[in-house]
Amino acid sequence: MLPFKWKIFRIVNYAYVAGVAALIIILLYWAGGLRFSNRQDFLFFLLFITCALCLMTNGSLNVYLLEKCYPDKYPSRVFLITNTILLILSVLILLFLVFIAGWGIYEEVRRPRQYNRYIMQGRLLLLLVSTISLTGLYSCCFQLHLRRVIRRNHLAILNNFLES
Repeated sequence: MLPFKWKIFRIVNYAYVAGVAALIIILLYWAGGLRFSNRQDFLFFLLFITCALCLMTNGSLNVYLLEKCYPDKYPSRVFLITNTILLILSVLILLFLVFIAGWGIYEEVRRPRQYNRYIMQGRLLLLLVSTISLTGLYSCCFQLHLRRVIRRNHLAILNNFLES
């Protein structure tokens, strides 16, 4: 049976992946009506989608690591390298999202606007980005802890086997 903190970690990762998937769906919906006038706009859109897919992949790999490798099955070297690269990219992307969310909250507090449809959509998007940022940073911190626990448990089993 999984300890409580790993159950919470699993739930947070599922919510994180669902939030990023919702963000991708919203972006694709909004981009459906856009006409990219130049290559830079299109490349920026592709970069944003790629970053969101990187975050989704990292969350999915966290769930895989928890379900397939916990408590003592050490993952392959290729998996660890991929996981480390995605972790670094995810932390950088999430720090950028925290900055964007903080700036958006500052703008909302600094000068409140009248209610209209677009302001409400912007506030909901700001809430979604803030939630993704916070759950993502929690997920990345516990991802490192999970890897340490799996490694420690694996080495303990190896040591017990070699000593017996």
